[in-house]
Amino acid sequence: MAIDYDGANNGLFTHIGSIIQRINAYEIYSDTTFPADLQVVIEKFQAGDKDKEIEGIVAAYEGFKSNVDGWASSLAGFITRRITAEEIVRELKMETNGIAAVLAELIRRMNEDNETVEPCAVTLSSVSADAINNGNGVVITTRRLDGYTKPGSNMAAHQQYNELPTELAVPGETMTLECVADSQRDGRPEGQESFRWHGELENLSLAHPTEGSGNGPTLQTLNASSLVNNRDFETFSSNAPSRWDIDSGTAGTHIFQDTSAGDFFRGESALRFDGQLSQTTIQISQSLSVSALRPLRRYVGAVWYKASEEPASGDASTLTIQLQGTGLTLSSTEKIVIQSINYATVWTLAYFKINLPAVIPDDIELAIKTTNLTSGMSIWIDSLAFGPMTYHGGVGAVIVAGDDRFMRGDRFTFTVANDQLGTFQDFFRRHYGIQLPSNATSTISDTLAGGIAGDGDGASPVS
Repeated sequence: MAIDYDGANNGLFTHIGSIIQRINAYEIYSDTTFPADLQVVIEKFQAGDKDKEIEGIVAAYEGFKSNVDGWASSLAGFITRRITAEEIVRELKMETNGIAAVLAELIRRMNEDNETVEPCAVTLSSVSADAINNGNGVVITTRRLDGYTKPGSNMAAHQQYNELPTELAVPGETMTLECVADSQRDGRPEGQESFRWHGELENLSLAHPTEGSGNGPTLQTLNASSLVNNRDFETFSSNAPSRWDIDSGTAGTHIFQDTSAGDFFRGESALRFDGQLSQTTIQISQSLSVSALRPLRRYVGAVWYKASEEPASGDASTLTIQLQGTGLTLSSTEKIVIQSINYATVWTLAYFKINLPAVIPDDIELAIKTTNLTSGMSIWIDSLAFGPMTYHGGVGAVIVAGDDRFMRGDRFTFTVANDQLGTFQDFFRRHYGIQLPSNATSTISDTLAGGIAGDGDGASPVS
């Protein structure tokens, strides 16, 4: 017996939608009708100087709103009962009717059946650094989920989320990352400072007009990750970087340790590649520990680089930094590829984001290479960082250290918005903290829940 998703009499989402429609209608009372009614009453009494007679009316209306919260919560309980009904649990071949487990399997089954709801679109602003920050590092954000990490403290991780654009953010809030432990006062290694991540005030009520993601995780800079050895390029042996393999080129001819002032970004030295027409490719690589990596997890690789000069006309050199291994195929955003026409001549951050595959190659490695680097040109690489994304409130972020140390109180902010246009999707986010399979041309219409068919168009290309 297949699941009836939207049949007129027995459809799972037909039944769920009828309750969601009632919950959303009651929210209008709480958010709009009650405040408007209260204001009318207050104005009428105040016009006749009868304020005394309505003492306590504000508290009374707050009580009405609390009652609506109770109505919504009670009705949502019936949705849970419908989802965990015996017929659904048996069809999903489950040994338990716990709502979290059933929802996880329902997501999987919906994907298998190509069933989708209408989407919500989440957008992120650019990140703003406080003007008084001491550190000059960078925050990198993502709207792409992975199949390993919990998207938020009250949300479960799901393999089915892998590579999906998030629809799990609240309607609107400002996210803040603030340094809470530094090298000066707390003894953290410079460049490995700790930050606290939080959104706005959390409210889990279905009928409450405002939402926030609340307190989030504490995270260190990406530079603290130890997945790559000698990532700061401080240790060399006769110009060969320790813990790295030289695949193409020769130490002391094409590959160098550079300790000259201005030619290292952090620490006391950097890696330098010198071009020669006789050497088409210069490359070093480092094998990564497969046991230290996690399938389907989202990772970020970041590096500070610079070139010696603007390339001559016709120069076709390229700087590439990427993961590689048997069977690993990368998109353009999953590696750093910088053409010579775009080389920066001052220290500049470059980065890539990647969700590792379900089966990580045994020979996975991180490679840094230049091709066709002309004689007289040099590329410097320093302060490489590689590690996993941290998630909160349905979105991901990492912090990359700059060359000025972070201090306590340094702060970054960015805004998050969710258009809430997917009626089913929005309810399941708010009440269960999950994201259903979605598509702009959904098979399960929002009209079943009182929404508008085709209203949710989904997000723009996700990064």
